[in-house]
Amino acid sequence: MVWESTIVVWSDKYKIDPNLVASIMLVESGGNAEAVSHSGACGLMQAMSSDLTSQYGNMFAGRPTCKELMNPSFNVGWAVNYLAELYHRNGEDWREAIYHYGPNDIQYEYADLVLAHWSNAK
Repeated sequence: MVWESTIVVWSDKYKIDPNLVASIMLVESGGNAEAVSHSGACGLMQAMSSDLTSQYGNMFAGRPTCKELMNPSFNVGWAVNYLAELYHRNGEDWREAIYHYGPNDIQYEYADLVLAHWSNAK
């Protein structure tokens, strides 16, 4: 995988299985570092940026800009840190953490898709 070394660096730092990070990246952007979704999510891990405050209010205030998130290492680092926070906030349950990471319109469907990719990667 093109982004393997970036994934490993950030996965090691935040103690997350690199195969899980790769699974999220696959589902989110297919490995396209320049991806921008219709909802405004940016980069490899499709993180929502602070640029969206006019559209979503303060929901994403304090987050990096889309320009910052277009840097692959920054994007993966920020997203893996956020994923680690979600994991700890949600009772150390990966399905719940991934549910909260993903798109609001398909949360458990998204979580289950990521988990299936992760299971196949182990």
